[in-house]
This record gives sequence, C-alpha cells and structure tokens, in this order.
Amino acid sequence: MMTADSVQLHEEQLESADGRSRAPTADADVNTAMRIAVILEGLRPDGGAEALLRTFADHVATTDHSLHLFFLKPLNPDIERYLTELNLPYRVHHARRMVDVPRLLRLARDLRDVDVVQTNLVGPNVIGSLAARLAGKGSVAVLHNERTYADDHLYHGKAERMALQRLAARVVAVGPRTQEARQEFLPDVDIHVLPNAVAQGPRLSDSERIELRTELMTNPTGAMILNVARLNPQKAQHNLIAAMATVVERIPDAELVIAGQGDLRAELEDQVERLGLADHVHLIGTRDDVRRVMAAADLFALPSSWEGLPVALLEAMEAGLPILATSVGDIPSVIDNEAGYLIDDNEPDTVADAIISVLTDPDRHSKSQRAADLVAERFNAETWANTMLDHLRAAYASRPGHST
Repeated sequence: MMTADSVQLHEEQLESADGRSRAPTADADVNTAMRIAVILEGLRPDGGAEALLRTFADHVATTDHSLHLFFLKPLNPDIERYLTELNLPYRVHHARRMVDVPRLLRLARDLRDVDVVQTNLVGPNVIGSLAARLAGKGSVAVLHNERTYADDHLYHGKAERMALQRLAARVVAVGPRTQEARQEFLPDVDIHVLPNAVAQGPRLSDSERIELRTELMTNPTGAMILNVARLNPQKAQHNLIAAMATVVERIPDAELVIAGQGDLRAELEDQVERLGLADHVHLIGTRDDVRRVMAAADLFALPSSWEGLPVALLEAMEAGLPILATSVGDIPSVIDNEAGYLIDDNEPDTVADAIISVLTDPDRHSKSQRAADLVAERFNAETWANTMLDHLRAAYASRPGHST
C-alpha cells in the first residue's frame, strides 16, 4: 500500500532507465540529448493528458532524448501496465496536501538526474516548477485551460501564478484564448501558444462498427451521440443527459454514450434513472479503446462550461465525426460553423435543439470532413512534438547557473 511518504520506482534506476550513457548534466551542451522529466497529477486511460503523453513518447522514441515521468497522485493498475508497455520509467510522489515539504524535497532530489522539466496543470505547475528550481533545472509549464478550479481556491491559484511568474523558464498555453485568459493574471509573463495535436486514429470496417455499437447501445442502428470527458461539473454531462429527454421525443432511436469516469458518476446514473432514459443514455466508464469508440459514433457532443483545447475534441474531428460544442476556451479557434456546430450556452434546451439540428442536417458529413482536413493540416503530431522540444531546449539553456 502506498503511503503519503512513499515513492514508487519503475525500472531499476531512473537515471539509467533508457540504457544510454550520458554526459553529466552540468557539462552538457544545449544540443545534447535531453533527459526530460514530465510531471503530471495522474493519468486516466482515456484522458487528454494520456493521449498527448503517448504522442510525445512516440516521437521522443525516435530521437536521442528520453522521457522520465513523475506523478503526484497514485496510478491505477491499468495505467501502470500502460506505462510498462511504453517502457517509460516513472515515479509516484503522493501527498495529502499540494504543498508538502517532504514530497517537494524528494521530487527535487529526483530531478537532479534529469536535464529539463515539463509540468502540466495546477499542482504540477506549482510543485514541479519549485522542485525544478531547487534542483537547478529549467522548466516549461503548460496551461491546459482558460480557467481552473484553483482560480476559486484560497491559495492554489495564487501559488500557480507565483510559480509561473517566478520559477518557470517558459510558459506554454494550448491555444490563443487560453493564452489571453491567463495573460490577464500574468501580465509580465511571455506565454507561448502551442495547440494540442493528435495522431491518426483507427478506422473500423462496417462489421467492426456494428459489433462495437452492439456492445455500447440498446439499438445499434440508431444515432449514437458520444461524449468523452471526465465526469465533473466543468464538462456539464448533467445538461447533456437532461437534453436527451427532449432529443428522444424527436429522434426516438437516438442514444447518448458517455465515456469517462469522475466524482459525478453516481449522480449522473441517478439522473438517467430519474428521467427514464436507461435505454438511451449509457455511462461506459473509462475505455482504453476510446479512439475506436469515436470511429463507431455519429456525433461528438462536448457542452463544457469552460475549456482549453480538448484533445478529445481534436480526436473526434480526426475521426470524421460531426462536432457539437460550446463556444468556450480555444474551441472556436478550431471549430466554426463551416467545420462543426457551436452553441453559446450549455443549457439543456439549447443542447437538445442543437443535437436535433445536427442529426437532421444533410450537410453534417461535409462539415465533419472539413473538420478532419483541418486537424490534418493544423494539428500535426510531429510538428507539435518538435515545437515542444524547442521549448524544452530553451528552458534547458536557461537553467540556473548556465550561460549560452
């Protein structure tokens, strides 16, 4: 059993996990192969962070660089197996509080064995940036949302802003609206924009599609509406479920499939039962084949209250799905009314009307093709990974005590 003070190590030694010999960090030139630490809260099998990590890991594997992962929360066995399959060394530093001095010191000690650090989301941006500074390493902090739950917290939001202003060598936002929203609170920080990206997903044969839909739906020949997201207030699945009560009155064979896990699962299941939608709404939990599920769907719906640039949205676009989403965060920078369907609010009546409109629109397939073409042109995984490496090189060159 993992305790708050325990450290989990995967592979024999982090510093030698990739089997390559290394020059000492202090003597390495900026062009030397980098040992890159990536710090995350945790991973979910179908999460956007997991998808980006896989994309980055696949690219880094073709270079002389190496990845070393650090997590601030325990991992479930499925994720541990996933990381083992990717042959990625990792450690877990868990603590009950975000700012925990023993954990901070352990993490700083471990970061001495890498060359540069990338952090993601509030906790890692705070703890990772501070630990990197203590270890004498440069760090890149990535902002994934236009706002966070920490904005409403007594000190978490302030702690992140301090870390981004004083500790991170580079700050990267996943889109221009995320940059703009966060720049308001970080006026002295140069926030770079690097949109998320996706690799090509699987394609299904007709028989594979029907087989998967039979597993997921009551009526596999009906219209399958898909939502892929954490089950939390930000993603507004409660409004999507409420909208389905109206949708099925107009389109009786419509069914909603929600892939994801979260604190609201029991509440959402109660809502489904209360509305009598058990045959029309299916909460399928986390899936390690979510890209295949996308390939089997007819519509992707994401009525979030706020966002950055959701990886699931880009994956659905790449799969050729019609997209229905709220006009929040950086979603309007990739989806307009020529490539999808945007709504200004996520109230159930608005969402229901939009779903009915999309499913009865004869132009929806041409719009989804435009969306797929857009992803191929603008959100190329190799370009994204190379640009992230450029940011990491810049942070590496700016590490404390180093001059170029």
